[in-house]
Amino acid sequence: MTKMVTLTELKNHLAIQDDKHDLRLNALLRGAIAFVKSYCGRQFTYGTYTEQVEFVNGVGFINESPIDEVVSVVDSMDNTYTVWYTTNLCMIKLETKTNDILTVAYKGGYNTIPEDLKLGVMQYCEYMWNKPMGVHGTGEAELRTYYEDFDTSVIDLYKVVRT
Repeated sequence: MTKMVTLTELKNHLAIQDDKHDLRLNALLRGAIAFVKSYCGRQFTYGTYTEQVEFVNGVGFINESPIDEVVSVVDSMDNTYTVWYTTNLCMIKLETKTNDILTVAYKGGYNTIPEDLKLGVMQYCEYMWNKPMGVHGTGEAELRTYYEDFDTSVIDLYKVVRT
């Protein structure tokens, strides 16, 4: 399994040259990778996957893109469906306009993590490393601290979206 970002890559990004913060940086890196996987709803690893996929008019979307190969598409009665085409990202189009939840077995995911996704992980680590500063404000009968949100625009490109 390819690691999304290595400690060396993170240290280069943060311009840290010594080893005295390695424990904290490793913890931040593990947390950032877990956050990105959870936020995006996928693992970013290449493998064989089986998912329950909702098809509407013969179109369904899987989680672990890019798709390398669709192995099978079957319904609960073991009827097999033929794939007309797939997109490089996550869409599967069947030859029939089926409206059902089907079991899809496929090969897909990333052998190599895209550079912009690595950047998103490192930016989240940098955000946590720099400890966001709170801005104090007052509301009705209370004191609040507001934190600047992490900009997710880079990792949003990899988020699984269901409508």
